[in-house]
Amino acid sequence: MKPLIKYFKKFIWLFVIAILFLGIETISDLMQPLLLSKLVDEAISTMDMNLVRYYGLLMLLATAIGLIGALMRNWISTYVSYLFAKELRETLFEKLLSLSITQVEEIDRGSLVTRLTSDINFVQQFVNGTMRILMKAPLLAIGSFFMVLKLDSRFLKVYLVMVPIIFCITFIQIRLGFPLYSKIQKSVDQINQKTMEFLGGITAVRAFDRFDYEQETFIELSDDLRDVNTKTLRIMAIFSPIIMLIINMSIVYVIYLGKDWVFSGEIGAGQIIAFTNYMTQFFFAMSMISRVFNIFVRAKSSAERINEIFDMKADVQLGEILEKNIALKSSLRFEKVSFQYGNGRPTLSNLNFNITEGESIGILGATGAGKTTLIQLMNRILLPTKGEIYIGDTPIKDIQKKSLSDLMGYVPQKTVLFTGSILENLEWGKRGLSIDNYKNALNEASALDFVEAMPHKLNTKLGKNGVNVSGGQKQRLSIARALVHEPKILLLDHSTSAVDVITERYIKDQLKKRKNMTLLLIAQKASSVRDLDRIMILENGQITAFDTHQQLLSSSEIYKDLYEAEMGKEKPYASTI
Repeated sequence: MKPLIKYFKKFIWLFVIAILFLGIETISDLMQPLLLSKLVDEAISTMDMNLVRYYGLLMLLATAIGLIGALMRNWISTYVSYLFAKELRETLFEKLLSLSITQVEEIDRGSLVTRLTSDINFVQQFVNGTMRILMKAPLLAIGSFFMVLKLDSRFLKVYLVMVPIIFCITFIQIRLGFPLYSKIQKSVDQINQKTMEFLGGITAVRAFDRFDYEQETFIELSDDLRDVNTKTLRIMAIFSPIIMLIINMSIVYVIYLGKDWVFSGEIGAGQIIAFTNYMTQFFFAMSMISRVFNIFVRAKSSAERINEIFDMKADVQLGEILEKNIALKSSLRFEKVSFQYGNGRPTLSNLNFNITEGESIGILGATGAGKTTLIQLMNRILLPTKGEIYIGDTPIKDIQKKSLSDLMGYVPQKTVLFTGSILENLEWGKRGLSIDNYKNALNEASALDFVEAMPHKLNTKLGKNGVNVSGGQKQRLSIARALVHEPKILLLDHSTSAVDVITERYIKDQLKKRKNMTLLLIAQKASSVRDLDRIMILENGQITAFDTHQQLLSSSEIYKDLYEAEMGKEKPYASTI
């Protein structure tokens, strides 16, 4: 839990104040049995009503002081723990945003959700429990020891036998509990992951009628969680009764011997009563330690999982160069660029090419050729394993993220729209523009007509991921969003695959009117890119051809076969392009 110490340090003074109030509360609790023994032995035994009132008032005063201490301690601990969790959750989310796509995808989404929610909640409970219970338990246990010693030294032998046994039992509980609670967290992760997987693929589940299979899998995971929870609770439930049995045996032993001490006048009955109360307080302290331990074990497991995210070093480092400090152009240059995911085979190998400012480029290639990876290298979602990428004369890795985002527009292969109005989705591109600016972007993306036909026009609410618009409409809205801030470089990853030929041609014609904008368009069909300035052919992560449409017809057999198959001049080519 070391990386979390800085958060504890931030609230150290509130923590100290809470401990002070907790100390006041504990002292008040420890004074009650002592005052009770005085009341019995000095007041009730002599029927001195003045002493009865005196000690009674002292007990009420101690109770009132303890109540104030408890209320203040509870208020501060609750405030600090919730503020601690808030800042930790925000920092963890910020860390996730700084990681590259490949790093995020290495972690199960269900696990990410668990870490942002229940894991942080467990850490929060531990912080709260530390200030409310954990610090009180040792104070109460040590205090009860010295108070018993103050009553009569003969009680010390009982403590010296009982305390080591109880501590050994608590140590065994800690050793057994940690791995069990870790298993519970892993089982929760699996259920979260399965639930998210099911909800994300519910259409496919329905189409293939796999509800029975999904239910059986979920029930199996649920049974695993039940079994590990049951096993853990059964094991943990053993320790508290054992500790209680040892303490009760100690009380019985003292009462058995104490009757002779009382009859002989060596000690008073009030001291026996006080000893019994202190033993009960000691048991209460050990029970609190046991409860906090259960929270600690879960919090430790959760903290380790949270720290796994904090310990990840972001692949994509933010550059320091601002756009205003350099002459950023819309030209792109790749020099000996290679990329691979993890330890797998290279996705792209030794790419070298130049794209001039204002040029329109089409990218074709078979599934898995590396087209999307190439686009993601251009906007620094990924960083190359080898080589260097330049925008103008500036290495892309040195450009500040905000400047790079202002420079580029990007429409990913998987269209993403957010819950909210169409206008709110367009504002992801740039906020604060006039309605005419947003309409112009919609017009260029051939989306204005269907948006204007909607009852609420730009204020029409979209469902999750644009569930209430068609695939082609989602793509056009995404293109409009990318055009809103007038990028110098526009990256389209299969962004017109769901629109008809006429609409696709209209969109490309509109984009060509932006004379200084560099366009890169990934497509599956040669007809989608033949009217662009140049066309790049990717095969197995390498560029096999990069030229104009006319030149490729004579120099690239793959491109020629694909184009002629689309035009119906011969049998369809068997390529997967």
